[in-house]
Amino acid sequence: MGEALIFGCFFFFFDYHILFFVYLYAAPFVFAMILYLFRTRLPVKKNFLSKDLLLLIAVIVAWLYVYALVKQSTVYVLSITYYPAILEELNFRFIIPEMLSRKTGMGKALIIQALLYTIFYMGLPVLKPGSYPGVYLYFFIFDNFATSLFYGAIYYLRKSIYLDIALHMSFYLIEIFLTTSTAWIGAALAPV
Repeated sequence: MGEALIFGCFFFFFDYHILFFVYLYAAPFVFAMILYLFRTRLPVKKNFLSKDLLLLIAVIVAWLYVYALVKQSTVYVLSITYYPAILEELNFRFIIPEMLSRKTGMGKALIIQALLYTIFYMGLPVLKPGSYPGVYLYFFIFDNFATSLFYGAIYYLRKSIYLDIALHMSFYLIEIFLTTSTAWIGAALAPV
């Protein structure tokens, strides 16, 4: 219910930026409340005490080192780690599928989370008309849906959110190595 309220706020209120910051800073409290209320039902302990945590830490440290080496802001690495990587993966690949899978099964839950992810990011073309003109809007929609299914499948197969966070973060941060002609690679794997 809280997720639906947050998503609805993006579409029904005029000042998109204020609500975006509310989402960024209120999300940890929402996560804490949900984990507290459902601590016995969600696979929190198994998921968050995974061996993949070391992988995530290694990826974060490696990206901090790479960005420092090429004299780019390491603060950007940390901001990408928090949003979109951690927040989106916890929201769309952990909480939503785990809650929905009780009623629908994990396969349908992953498709629903991909639809919700796509709807969530439809706020960009709706609030900024012309940002994706013509056929690019359809590519944008398909890309968001396909990417969300990809991340959802990784979560389903590994039962660990850390690999999703590491991949999501890396696909954003790879932009410093991409030329203009290859920039579509990072944009396709981390749309928006």
